[in-house]
Amino acid sequence: HDKFFPQFRQKDWFLGSSWASGIATLGGQPYPNGRNQESSSESIHGYEAIALYGSVCMHVWGDGTVDDPSVANNADVARRVSLMGRLLTATEVRSAQRYWHVLHGDTPSKTIYPKQYKPAVVGMVWQTMVQAQTWFGSALFLVYGIQLMPLTSISERRDD
Repeated sequence: HDKFFPQFRQKDWFLGSSWASGIATLGGQPYPNGRNQESSSESIHGYEAIALYGSVCMHVWGDGTVDDPSVANNADVARRVSLMGRLLTATEVRSAQRYWHVLHGDTPSKTIYPKQYKPAVVGMVWQTMVQAQTWFGSALFLVYGIQLMPLTSISERRDD
């Protein structure tokens, strides 16, 4: 562990999502709306990759069934990497479904945005607001696209 780089500095364990940046500045002052996250799918797929990497490494090291202690230790480390990747993925998926996918009154207990917010997806979540835009444009196809791409096996769970 590096004392200058906390292990989960980007992760908001309360919301379940990650932040794209720390406290960014604009003209030497912090952004008035706080931290932000544009693409929930990037976080989801990045964490899915960690889980898959750990799983593959675990199999490479014999799934902990080898008698050699150093090999068994490597398999255990890989197992922990895979489990952490799965946890991070699950919290990001839940967060995306809660904060980036907008339900319009389908279930009042799941509706968190006012009826005045019309798009079915959020482009950017800030600490104090949401926007139907991206850093590179406000056309709705960009907003939907950045939340959908890339498409991998976890996408079905995310979009359920």
